[in-house]
Amino acid sequence: MLSIAEEMEIFLRRRGRRQCSSEAFCCKSRSLTKTRRGISLAGFNDDSTLDHLLILGGSSREVEIISLKNASLKCKPSQLLDTSRVDEFGTGGLLSDNKTPVYCSVIKKRCFSLLAHSPSRDVMLFMQRGFGVPSVPFFNNKTLWILGRAFHEAFSLNRDTTEIVSIDRSKSKWGPKMPLALEGHCAVLINSTMILVAGGGSRRLPGRSTWLYSYDVQNQKGKWFSGPKLIENRTHASCGAIQDQITGNTIVVVAGGTDRDDLRLKSTELWTLDQGGFGWTSGPDLPVDLSHAGSVSGKHAFILVGGKAGMLKSVYKLECSRRDCQWSKMDQKLSRSRYSLTVIPIPNDYADCE
Repeated sequence: MLSIAEEMEIFLRRRGRRQCSSEAFCCKSRSLTKTRRGISLAGFNDDSTLDHLLILGGSSREVEIISLKNASLKCKPSQLLDTSRVDEFGTGGLLSDNKTPVYCSVIKKRCFSLLAHSPSRDVMLFMQRGFGVPSVPFFNNKTLWILGRAFHEAFSLNRDTTEIVSIDRSKSKWGPKMPLALEGHCAVLINSTMILVAGGGSRRLPGRSTWLYSYDVQNQKGKWFSGPKLIENRTHASCGAIQDQITGNTIVVVAGGTDRDDLRLKSTELWTLDQGGFGWTSGPDLPVDLSHAGSVSGKHAFILVGGKAGMLKSVYKLECSRRDCQWSKMDQKLSRSRYSLTVIPIPNDYADCE
């Protein structure tokens, strides 16, 4: 069975791209082949640690926590967290060895640690960015990479700029420019050195394009490559990456979103990286037409929270077993409707539940 590195090399060669340069997936770096064995996936490495989700923004300043293990528990942030500065729209993730939740107010151009009494200073962004802008923890989980959709002088522009935020170092720097100026795209960390960007609009039209960014840790260089086109045009979809519970195959997921007529989609697309497949296949439909949902990937579960479907409060989970993937509605519910929200998995001691 092919590793992800071998899979990507064959895929690119079939597209006529025979120059591998120093890219990680062409050179079969250790970090990519390790992902085949489930060592470095997006989100937590093991679903046993995916117990609580911190829910931020999404048209509300109210912060809430849901327990994925027990839907009947009522949870709130523990004294280890300070969420007083969270506003309606932002982006964020869990950094520094899965210990530091970070939130970025994309309108106020400010990123900060959510840990109470954190020694880290706030980090100012170079640009305002629109709600729903995706971000991914990257570079060994030490930084947050914010991708695209900038605001300038009160006008929403489809910018191709990115920013890399380091809370530990209290600074931000420009990241690699995106291949296209997009908004409404989604992004997911496939492994520690590779990111997928899917869908989104260029000049306000949803598209089918996907892009892969691969980073060569040894040479400290990265590059964008075009990936296989989606089956449907999508904007404001949700991206994830999980493993099949039985086969261990890595499966990339793009779910929901809106089409060219701005109608919400129910469909799901899957890309199985370890089976010689070089494109997207149709997956199971979502229980509802859904866009603008928050999402998080565990090792075996891709979870969608809230979103636009009559202002949804529900939580849905996708799991795959022997290539059979199924959505299920979880018992958990948000206390209020939210869309374009930020969902951050947090350790147990960051939540007080009763």
